[in-house]
Amino acid sequence: MNSFNSRPFEPSSTVASPLDTLDAMPALLSNVRISGDHDSDVAPVVLVNGLLQTTQGWTGLIDILKPFARVISYDLRFQGPNWTADELPEGENCHVSDLVELLDFLKIERAILVGQSFGARIALDFALRHPGRVERLVLLAAHSPVVAERYRMIINTWQQVLPDSEQGDWFPFAQAVCPWVFGAKYLAARPSFPQAYAKHIAAAHRPAGVRANLRVLHRVHDRERLSYYESEESMVPALVINGEDDYLTPPAVLPAAMRVLPRATLILLPNCGHAVTEEGGYEAERRITDFLLDQ
Repeated sequence: MNSFNSRPFEPSSTVASPLDTLDAMPALLSNVRISGDHDSDVAPVVLVNGLLQTTQGWTGLIDILKPFARVISYDLRFQGPNWTADELPEGENCHVSDLVELLDFLKIERAILVGQSFGARIALDFALRHPGRVERLVLLAAHSPVVAERYRMIINTWQQVLPDSEQGDWFPFAQAVCPWVFGAKYLAARPSFPQAYAKHIAAAHRPAGVRANLRVLHRVHDRERLSYYESEESMVPALVINGEDDYLTPPAVLPAAMRVLPRATLILLPNCGHAVTEEGGYEAERRITDFLLDQ
């Protein structure tokens, strides 16, 4: 439900300063960045993070898309190194309402949404609740209601090994997360990856923030909250990219997830687990770009 990208983030000349320096910026979002062609005929592209992802994880895709479109990336509520603790709002997925606020602030009527894992769930929920505001939809490592209870059990396990404080050890958490998120071949080729991943999480997030978003994930996979999958659908053109070796969302359960997207195309990447942006690399970026520019 996340992605780790080891490439260093190097802002280009087209990347604006973080918009959270503006007083009017939605207070619950941070590290909002805009790059690319502001005058493009292509709808603005909004990139929605996975659970442990940061805006840095989109660097490769931003570099590809920015000559053709305006590209917006941001950290979700509870993400980043500055969160300590906060109460979860009641009701629907709070990240959907946050995305509405962001688009309103930027005066974007319709956007292309690209979401990774948790971000894919946010993007899909947004498309179902605000269909007139989505031009196209790209879901990377999409979730499926068929395995909702399984997700909740996995989330419970991850919560048990979160460090109790900022000085705590993230390695047990990374060990619990990695086998679910990253493909077996990817991990086998990188024996020290869990240690590096633990350092990445410690630098990018805070335990209270991760715990809060795990609670959001647990909540949105409640059976009652998934009832709209049985009655609603979105006619927006969509692309779903998952890994053939995704243990969190096995390919066999994807048809149930795609029922709400009658115009969706499914692509399965070989030798790829759940972390599509990390493991899929150039092939994933190429597929996304082809879909977004073929309008």
